[in-house]
Amino acid sequence: DVELNETYHYLPDDPLPCPISAFGGEQDEFVTRSRLEAWSGQTSSGFHQRMFPGAHLFLVSHAGSLIRCVAEELESAVSDRPKSIPNQCQTAETKFGGGSLGALS
Repeated sequence: DVELNETYHYLPDDPLPCPISAFGGEQDEFVTRSRLEAWSGQTSSGFHQRMFPGAHLFLVSHAGSLIRCVAEELESAVSDRPKSIPNQCQTAETKFGGGSLGALS
């Protein structure tokens, strides 16, 4: 993680023709909401951002919710149904209090 961050050099290219989903921690000081939103410029398709309670390691404390959201994003991406906020993410949003999850850009 650290080595990649220190050695990677971004080269601009055409946006990807597939949707991108970005997940982050609301209190993450390293990967802020605006840095996640920057991924929206890397796709010519849909972009979805979801914020979880917690800091940089939110994925440890909210692993179950994160896995459900990723699985539903993948299921939605491969199906023909319209894109919407996944049911499990709506459940997690309610559980964690209001708009903490499911924020779409």
